[in-house]
Amino acid sequence: CLGDDLNDPDGDGICDGVDSCIDDALNDADNDGICDGVDSCLDDDINDPDADGMCAIVEGNGDADSDGVPNYEDDDTDGDGISDAEEGSGDADSDGLADSVDTDSDNDGISDSDEGAGDADSDGIADNLDTDSDNDGISDDVEGSSDSDSDGVADNVDVDSDNDGIDDVDEGNGDADSDSVADNLDTDSDNDGIDDSIEGGGDADSDGIADNVDTDSDNDGISDQTEGSGDADSDGVADNVDTDSDNDSISDADEGTGDADSDGLADSVDTDADDDGIDDSIEGGGDSDSDGMADNADTDADNDGIDDQQEGVGDSDSDGVANSVDTDSDNDGVDDSVEGGGDADSDGLADNVDTDSDNDGISDETEGGGDADSDGLLDNQDTDADNDGISDTDEGSGDSDSDGVSDNVDTDSDNDGISDETEGSGDADSDGVADNLDTDSDNDTISDADEGAGDADSDGLADSVDTDADDDGI
Repeated sequence: CLGDDLNDPDGDGICDGVDSCIDDALNDADNDGICDGVDSCLDDDINDPDADGMCAIVEGNGDADSDGVPNYEDDDTDGDGISDAEEGSGDADSDGLADSVDTDSDNDGISDSDEGAGDADSDGIADNLDTDSDNDGISDDVEGSSDSDSDGVADNVDVDSDNDGIDDVDEGNGDADSDSVADNLDTDSDNDGIDDSIEGGGDADSDGIADNVDTDSDNDGISDQTEGSGDADSDGVADNVDTDSDNDSISDADEGTGDADSDGLADSVDTDADDDGIDDSIEGGGDSDSDGMADNADTDADNDGIDDQQEGVGDSDSDGVANSVDTDSDNDGVDDSVEGGGDADSDGLADNVDTDSDNDGISDETEGGGDADSDGLLDNQDTDADNDGISDTDEGSGDSDSDGVSDNVDTDSDNDGISDETEGSGDADSDGVADNLDTDSDNDTISDADEGAGDADSDGLADSVDTDADDDGI
């Protein structure tokens, strides 16, 4: 069909019936069945017998993987499980070896056979050619091909290599606790006893350090190792990231890890740190007595010598200050430290909250905390404050002789020169005025001061109460 435009339009001397390149004037110069127009090895008689897209003359007749098949006929020249067609003849790691014959094409220390030709991070670069296959910012040569979390995914293609819920890209390959295990592979990166999966990658105290590598995640001065991941106040916030772990309105930073009441609970998680029966939320973290100890950890917050447990949080004098921190709980002018927590009149009220501690009818405010008769009993707790044998109840708090001394502590209440002890509280003249307060006890118009306490007629009656002192019948 020479010269026959109909049967040999490309004029190559091959009739169209047997011509594989009908429209190719150059046809198939190397007779490899690939038309010259698309043949990458025009001058290669052997061409590409393994159909890997690389000319046989380039691949040569060596045997890179020692499998007995020459490279030009081997579609996986390096025997890494990735076809030469996929790997190509490039040199990803610039080591002088074409990727198709390089068993570690990206020189990351992980063989191509282990990495495969997948694309874990979908960046268009096959894992065996990608130096950071999972795009986590940690190179494959650092991560390696181990499987730290035994999830079947090699670390270099696992976005969370330790399966702690925190991406490797966030954890990085630092070593926060210096235990030689990179944080992205360490399930407790800060070695605080709390798994990273529990702590998470948040930043509770906004200090720029993620909680899983922060040894004091809430910056309260108490290490996470000490606080733990419990939830003392059941508020859904773990103690190590809770600045008030017992919800008593006193910060953990203020309470600290001491154990004021030795009950085995740190003050920061103890709602009654001093075991005085008063919740810390009520006592607060102030220091009422300025002794350097916060009220919630001080068993005597006002330093009055009476335990807070006894005083309680009542407010006896309604002054807005709880008894436990009120130095004068009944506002009687006598400090609680002076009155004490006893009960002089056995009425069920402690003296420091009893406005009449001896129940003599005279308020403690009036009697005060003195000791008129020096008997060791406070006047407000002494039923006979002047020890004259007349009860304060009988004498009262008046001032019969206007000498500025109330009768109950005045040994001569009527200033007649006769002691109350001598006169007594009788009423010789039945005038309704006790003799010790009556300047004329026998109503004979002669003052007791003039008559005195003598007994002129030796009848056993003092002249001041004897209407006939000389017994002369007059």
